[in-house]
Amino acid sequence: MTEQTGSDIFVVAVAGRRAGLASRLDSGFRFHASNHQFDVLDGRKFATLEDIRAAAQGALATLRLGFRAS
Repeated sequence: MTEQTGSDIFVVAVAGRRAGLASRLDSGFRFHASNHQFDVLDGRKFATLEDIRAAAQGALATLRLGFRAS
């Protein structure tokens, strides 16, 4: 889910967790993690909000798999 909070800032949530904020750039978006589970994506540039959401879902899935393997 993405929710617009201002003209150029969007909240990104995945699986009921607030992952972070996306700020609009001239070309694309930059992700700012607000949850340590998504720190791996912090500061990365993405072409679309959907790309951010997909990457956040992937990061969360990787964490879940790593937790199960421990």
